[in-house]
Amino acid sequence: MSKISASILGIFFVICALILSFGLSRVFLEIKSMERSVVVKGLSEREVSADVMFSYQFHAR
Repeated sequence: MSKISASILGIFFVICALILSFGLSRVFLEIKSMERSVVVKGLSEREVSADVMFSYQFHAR
């Protein structure tokens, strides 16, 4: 394998790893945002799951 083709292959692997890591990070953030709960403390302490979630999505154009 020549040096040029090895360099192209290496660059291709780096680009694929960056794309994969970006996609996985977005998936993990979406999963984490769905697991939110609210803790209410007062006379009677208990954990209450959130029933309303605000989601803002910004799209670059």
